[in-house]
Amino acid sequence: MRAATFSGTGTITSDRFHRLVYFVNALLPAVGLDAETARVLKASYGPFFPEYQWDLDRLAGNGLISVIDLHWVSSDQRFFGTYRITPKGIRYTEKIAAATPFLSDVEHAISEIVSAFIAAPEALSRLASHLDANLGQDTIRDGQIVDFGEWQSENYSKSAAEFLLESWLSNLAKGTHGSQESPRMNATSDTTEQNQYIAAAGDANSSDSIEMPLASEDWKPRYQHKRSFHLYVHYLVQSLRRLDSRIAAEV
Repeated sequence: MRAATFSGTGTITSDRFHRLVYFVNALLPAVGLDAETARVLKASYGPFFPEYQWDLDRLAGNGLISVIDLHWVSSDQRFFGTYRITPKGIRYTEKIAAATPFLSDVEHAISEIVSAFIAAPEALSRLASHLDANLGQDTIRDGQIVDFGEWQSENYSKSAAEFLLESWLSNLAKGTHGSQESPRMNATSDTTEQNQYIAAAGDANSSDSIEMPLASEDWKPRYQHKRSFHLYVHYLVQSLRRLDSRIAAEV
């Protein structure tokens, strides 16, 4: 909640909160940090964490966050609300961060992931959440648990983000940085394993290329983690737009 506030959004809806929680846990391993949880319930409206919702309710009860426009959604049999961290909540999180130095890396990584997705609201939409490499697996239906590292080792979202970063860096190394065109990666030219990571996030059999955004600054190691998050968001957005174009063409 604090990271979302500092990223420029004052309030956050229930669905958006759970999507951000999901992407934070799925992508933290990409920076060498452990996810707090590596399993999530796949619902028709996106990822849902019962334990995080319980924590959210407790924080509201303690006055650390405030709830706006809480109402019952009969079609989903759940409550839906909009949340905002309170000044008391901000002070409390600042004290925790100051007293726990090892949390600074975690907080920094969370802030980077949240800012990447907040900057691209489209990537947090209900449809884009189903294009994610973990959530988008056809073998997992609504109402089932998506395991992205709890009991099994595969975390396709992490692998996809790392692969996109490596591909982008490879294009930079070939001298594409600073050119007029963005580096491009064709999803059909990758290895079988890489295609598996990309396939769940979009259509790996498509002949479309994925545009990779160029950085405004020269490549430096400290930008690596932030770049991987933004590249993955960019990929989700591109996949969503291609899908929307195909739907429009069919109509």
